[in-house]
Amino acid sequence: MSIYAVMSTNGRKRDKPIRAGEIMIRLAKTREFPQWDRLMRKHHKLGFKRFAGRGLRYIVEYQGHWVALSGWQTSSLKLAPRDQWIGWQRGQQWQRLHAIANNTRFAMLYEAGGFPNLGSHVLKVICQRISDDWEEAYGHGLVLVETFVNEKQHQGTMYHAAGWQALGETAGYSRKSGEYTEAHDEVKRILVKSVRRDARRILCQVEDLPLRYQKRGKVSGHSIKALESLYADLSQMRDFRRAQGRKHTLACSFAILILAQLSKFNGCLAAAQFAAALSQDELKAVGGWYNKNTGLYEPPSKSTLHRVIQYTDPEQLQEVLQRYDRECIDHLAAVAGDGKRIRGANRNGESYYETVTLVEHGTGAPKASVSYHRKGEELEATRKLLTQTDICGRLVTLDALHTTHETVGLILDGNAHYMLTLKDNSSLQLDKAKSMRWSSHKVRHYSEDLDKAHGRLEQRHIAVLEVDNPKCFDFTGVRQVFRIERDREVLKEPGSASTETVFGITSVPSEKADAAQLLARNRGHWTVEANHHIRDKTFAEDDGLTRTNNGPVNRAMCNNIALALIIRDNRFDSVPQALRHFNLHRKEAITAIVSAP
Repeated sequence: MSIYAVMSTNGRKRDKPIRAGEIMIRLAKTREFPQWDRLMRKHHKLGFKRFAGRGLRYIVEYQGHWVALSGWQTSSLKLAPRDQWIGWQRGQQWQRLHAIANNTRFAMLYEAGGFPNLGSHVLKVICQRISDDWEEAYGHGLVLVETFVNEKQHQGTMYHAAGWQALGETAGYSRKSGEYTEAHDEVKRILVKSVRRDARRILCQVEDLPLRYQKRGKVSGHSIKALESLYADLSQMRDFRRAQGRKHTLACSFAILILAQLSKFNGCLAAAQFAAALSQDELKAVGGWYNKNTGLYEPPSKSTLHRVIQYTDPEQLQEVLQRYDRECIDHLAAVAGDGKRIRGANRNGESYYETVTLVEHGTGAPKASVSYHRKGEELEATRKLLTQTDICGRLVTLDALHTTHETVGLILDGNAHYMLTLKDNSSLQLDKAKSMRWSSHKVRHYSEDLDKAHGRLEQRHIAVLEVDNPKCFDFTGVRQVFRIERDREVLKEPGSASTETVFGITSVPSEKADAAQLLARNRGHWTVEANHHIRDKTFAEDDGLTRTNNGPVNRAMCNNIALALIIRDNRFDSVPQALRHFNLHRKEAITAIVSAP
């Protein structure tokens, strides 16, 4: 095959045949992505920001020069002409969309007429290789490709020349707030090309897709009822819905919501899209509804997930978290408690939403959580949490707000120890701590090594004094008093050196915790802040659109359960690393939920 290009020699134009072998079509390398993106923005009428989901960037070269670019991404969710042409059912559609790719961008980098026939040749070659390229990049092949042609801009001649088939037109709606609801006059023609001759048959067959075209993470069925697992705990929840018309159980719905969080699909709409992509075996494993008429397991819809998370009693999920913690998470010596406001749920004057969570020191694994809905109820909610949770033998660390007689009594009644900070809300005890003989030879000292991180230098020192007469403090069970000094300096701010001094009390005797251990426990309390940061930034809890009824609290509970599951796995250095892993290996996430630990 020859492609004719109009070349210029000494100012005179002539036709010079270019053999197809002289044209190189290859995938862009990672370091070439910025240049590819920049050129696509410059030469394509629609510009370019990023791919929606997965994508491949192709480069067309002639004599070492880039002459064309082609971009392919995941397929469109709904296209009525395409879906009717394929003939698949709705359940099959959501499970098999991954086997279709969309040619979202094609840009020529030369003047019109420079390389006649190049576009159709490039499309033909890419369609021959894209299934292999997609499989190498994402673990599964493709059976069909699609594209849109706006006939106000071009007629799509190169697609027709490459053998693409026109199916119809789009409905003329653009995306708004996650759904296609805004009408416009840019109707586009839909074109498709089969990568395999039997693409339509494969996409609508009753059997699962051939192994090559299945997403990673396909699992075989599990016997759910026989397992004592997180799923078994979810199955004990009482369903608030009437039995009539109910398809998916609460256990199935919340298992899918948690699985979606583990794959970074945040929110009910994203979770529904995630569920739609599950294979038949995966839906069976999480207890999906079996449709006897079609012989297929069907995923829950967005409205089902939204209703479940809105109206389920949060205390049921709190019980699930506590049972899962008791059965699955290794008990450490200390837990930290603190409250977190769900800011995204209070943007439009809705009710006040906040949770109090107990997390393990060091690991950050959530142990238990409760919610409240009015300002100033954190104290009461924390006391409720302490009475509901097995804290026997543990050290409980709380901030100064909770340095009260009632909280101390609840901790001691639970056969646990406390470590509390003294501030102005307990001014008499703070004055007593300050007036103690810190220059005495009985004082034990310990200093951490100088720490350089986050753009600052920090060093912490602790002085500990054993209390000979516990009655000198009003709080029951005080055995040691400590003073912590934090020296801090911001590296890029000369003169920013500062020292902060904090006093506190603990019921732990000196034979069980020396100065170094107390300083470590004090620092370990900030693990609860790390829990809040992960929920905010990684799970996007504050950005959630579920803002009414029990939705915000239940979403926070699901985040805590997902975090507990990740931490128990004990293979990952960070939560984002775990989410990337579970996104690629869905089988392991499902197994972690439905299998016994």
